[in-house]
Amino acid sequence: MGLYGSAMAELFGPVLSRVQLFAYCERPFIWRLAQKLRLSLFMHGDVIYELGSVGHDMYIIWKGAVGLVGPDGVLAAMLTDGEHFGELGLMAAHYPRPHRAVSLRPCDVLMLSRWELQVSVRARARPCVWVCVWFGRHVRTYV
Repeated sequence: MGLYGSAMAELFGPVLSRVQLFAYCERPFIWRLAQKLRLSLFMHGDVIYELGSVGHDMYIIWKGAVGLVGPDGVLAAMLTDGEHFGELGLMAAHYPRPHRAVSLRPCDVLMLSRWELQVSVRARARPCVWVCVWFGRHVRTYV
């Protein structure tokens, strides 16, 4: 992967391993996923994704705050450093997002795409079990 991938893995691997979805995955799998993360900056008021859009990415807040706004316009959740959202987009391609995500202040957000997760899981079969078990337990709470 090179210098960039190594730096991403070293810097963001520990953050990724604290995400409940990946908590029981092996270090080499986390390392591989961390190399695939993209870092994006969202300014105050930027819409990260819209209500009803189909998701393809999961987001982890590196620094900042994000509000999840429900269909009624009410703030359903406020997330800050180290918290994640949009994980449904990694596994359930056909479900619309149940809320709108808006940056509440300047935010550095790590993004993991469904494609990168699938490639990493195919390369290492064992982590797939943990990811599938987690989604089997939690996906029903979102739909």
